[in-house]
Amino acid sequence: MLGLAECLVLKEGLDWAFCDTDSLAIAKPKGMGRAEFRKRAQNVVHQFTALNPYKKSGSILQIEDVNYAVDTGDQLKPLYVFAISTKRYALFNLDGLGKPIIRKASAHGLGHLMAPYGEDAPAPGIPNPLPGIGVSRWQYNYWYKLLEAGLSNSPRQLSLDYHPKLQAPAMSRYGATSPQILAWMKSHNEGRDYKDQIKPFGFMVSFTAKDSVYLEAPEPVLVDPGKRGRPKGKYPPKPSAPFERDSAKAAASAFDRKTGEPVDQSMQKTYADALANYHLHPEDKFEGGDYWDSGETRRRHVKAKTIGLIGKEANNVGEGGEVDPAGDGVVEFMCYD
Repeated sequence: MLGLAECLVLKEGLDWAFCDTDSLAIAKPKGMGRAEFRKRAQNVVHQFTALNPYKKSGSILQIEDVNYAVDTGDQLKPLYVFAISTKRYALFNLDGLGKPIIRKASAHGLGHLMAPYGEDAPAPGIPNPLPGIGVSRWQYNYWYKLLEAGLSNSPRQLSLDYHPKLQAPAMSRYGATSPQILAWMKSHNEGRDYKDQIKPFGFMVSFTAKDSVYLEAPEPVLVDPGKRGRPKGKYPPKPSAPFERDSAKAAASAFDRKTGEPVDQSMQKTYADALANYHLHPEDKFEGGDYWDSGETRRRHVKAKTIGLIGKEANNVGEGGEVDPAGDGVVEFMCYD
């Protein structure tokens, strides 16, 4: 169905910005008027009427509510998209001052972080979000500032000082759902009464050490010669702590789960650190989607050399203890032209 939709969109002389298993964001090419664009997009929608297997008549492709004005609900409103990579996007309108009105945003790549502040702690200068946009307050604030930067022609320069809580240590919640994860709390549990231990399926928090931080290894460390910047005999700490919603309290009790030694808060990445490169995330599945690329991407043709059964590849992402899960559990793809 998705392939048919894409084929029809291209046949109409249109383009698309992103898609999912049951939806396609049709994009207006430059130089085409809005009336003509809407007409051609409706042609694509009508093509799916004959494929409707349900009793309710009409096309199985529907124009989503975010395309209509907030106040009237029945008038089409120009809708824009800021897309970073797969599943990282925001849909928005523009107000009379050219400021974004976010209609829908993605929390993909942000959901592993615990909220640095709640719904009752808005950021100064950012309007309240519309209901049902799909993200929490802190994620909405981030997207709003990102869209502001993009609309001012500086999408790569994003200031992260708009809320004081972004300077707190970034933490992520984990459940001890496997013996491997429960083992993170081994040094914490040693010597404690069972009632005071972190038990199976209990909760804990994890932090990420700053890139420049290394600890003295208690035993020799085998250094991969292909990786630069890691001194011999040292290793990056893996800070963990018992579950605590208050970031400052949790960070104060953080310890390296390998040695049990405390990891000072100054050694831990802040929320600002964790979000610094979110808007530059590369899109490896398409050409033209590298860190500093912008504009239209192109299909990357992939030739599979081997096949490995991995199940759901997201299952183990982050089990290395990183708040920014870039390492353990990530599936590697080799691409060839």
